Amino acid sequence: MGKKISTSRGKKKAKTSANAEAAAKPRRTRTNKFLKSKRIRNSGKKANQSQKKKALEVKDTDTTKDVSVTSKPKKYSSHVTVHKHKQLDLSTTLVKMWEQFRKHKCSNRAEILSNILKIIKGRVKEFAFKHHTARVLQTVMKYGNCKQRLAIYDELKDSILELSKCKYSKFLVRKFLIYCPKQREEVMSFFYGHVRRLIRHTEAASLLELAYNDYANAQQREALTREFYGVVAIGDEKQSKLRRLKETITPLLNKETLKHSIVHKPLLDYLLMASEQERSEMIEQIRERLVELLHTKEGSRVAMQCVWFGTAKDRKVIIKSFKTFVKKIAMEEHGHYVLLAMFDSIDDTVLVKKVIISELSGHLDEVVADKYGRRVLLYLLCPRNPLYFGPSLLSVLAPGDGNPHSKKPVETRQSELHDAISLLLVELTAASVSQWLLDKQLSQFLLAVVQHCSGDVTAVMENVVSLLEQPFDEEVHVVADACGHAVVRKLLSIENSSLETNSAFLADLIVSRISEDELRLWATINRGAFVLTSLAASQVDGVSEKLNTILQPCMEQWRTSHLKGHEALFKELTAL
Repeated sequence: MGKKISTSRGKKKAKTSANAEAAAKPRRTRTNKFLKSKRIRNSGKKANQSQKKKALEVKDTDTTKDVSVTSKPKKYSSHVTVHKHKQLDLSTTLVKMWEQFRKHKCSNRAEILSNILKIIKGRVKEFAFKHHTARVLQTVMKYGNCKQRLAIYDELKDSILELSKCKYSKFLVRKFLIYCPKQREEVMSFFYGHVRRLIRHTEAASLLELAYNDYANAQQREALTREFYGVVAIGDEKQSKLRRLKETITPLLNKETLKHSIVHKPLLDYLLMASEQERSEMIEQIRERLVELLHTKEGSRVAMQCVWFGTAKDRKVIIKSFKTFVKKIAMEEHGHYVLLAMFDSIDDTVLVKKVIISELSGHLDEVVADKYGRRVLLYLLCPRNPLYFGPSLLSVLAPGDGNPHSKKPVETRQSELHDAISLLLVELTAASVSQWLLDKQLSQFLLAVVQHCSGDVTAVMENVVSLLEQPFDEEVHVVADACGHAVVRKLLSIENSSLETNSAFLADLIVSRISEDELRLWATINRGAFVLTSLAASQVDGVSEKLNTILQPCMEQWRTSHLKGHEALFKELTAL
């Protein structure tokens, strides 16, 4: 036991001696290392500085110039700093005044405007390129009178191009286009000759696009796009144009500038004039980015050219690039033409169903509610039917007929697409009869579905009769409505031309489900009498005879009636 205690005491003494030795040595902490390295760096810097100073003193010894003096730090005069402070104070003052007069309700706006113009007179350009003061000038352009606007314009008109390239001042050029209509032509003239350079500039491109689309007239648009064509050589006009267009357009294809409408017309002209090989090369370059072009008339025509004259591989790439955009394209004023061109020319209907029709089917209610969306769906049901598609639309689609890459028979392609959409439209129509029947535009779509869809439309007819079964009211009933009674009459007429269908007949449902008293009430109004006239003309077995029996007691009253509907109904019933 005692042996162990002595051992522990010896260990304690050894530890204390080791600690004392460690304390005597200098501590090598991180701080000491950092200070040491810093001293080394500083000493190195001083050595380098001394070497540079000696080199400067030795250099150019033959000249009288004292090099050692020039190596000293440059001292700026005090008036530069004072000028900066004054300019900062002015900017702050302008912003404070701007905060007051930009409010919707400002009683002394005219006074503040005049004070601002006094401050910035002769110095407008200094404030045009700064963030806050540029907004001050924009608001002055908005609320100022013609004289005040012209004062700002006169100081900045020689710097239009420079202003157009700045992130903040480009909005001031926009204000010139909006609020200075008499100077608009002069503003446009500053862009002439610089379009190719501006269209590639991030800030200027959006301003040029706005000027071209919203404010330029036909003559100014032509002047802006003329730069893409260059000077045409006499005797070689076509080749000169093509060469210049290709040189101008090719650098723009890999940039965001392809979405700007000012580029679309030159691109369309190139595709129309190019040879087959040149056109194929251009289609291959732009086929994945056609979505960016569809919002303009010329851009949609470019996409149609690509669909018509592109190879099977090009068409496949184009269709896949439309994924997630189909609904938007179908509802575009110009973009929906491209979908019609696809339905006309692409033989791979399986891919069209998988990408185009499947995406449309997921948003059918929204597409049907849109004017252009309905046109796309109608084209699937009854392509090029003159009842729904006028000569102007058909003339746009005609250039794609007989293109070299469409091999499948037209009737086969149309039938496959028709069958893919028919049942979906019948289901949607049956669920929407109550909303569509009294709507002037949607009711025409309802009639087209009933007439052209392949499938059982019994559900649609039953829902129409459910609306007709409602208690008669001269103001809100379907047969009393201008649109509703016309749709019912048209449905009865369509029925007579398709008696071989397996669907239930509307005429038969009306006479079997609606009471005799209700039918007699219909005859008391002019529109209701016309509906009964169409019902009496039905060729469905037993309908006209049954209706004649129901209305026979009322016929004497109609003999002397002044209503045209009674006259037509009386004539129809007496002819049975």
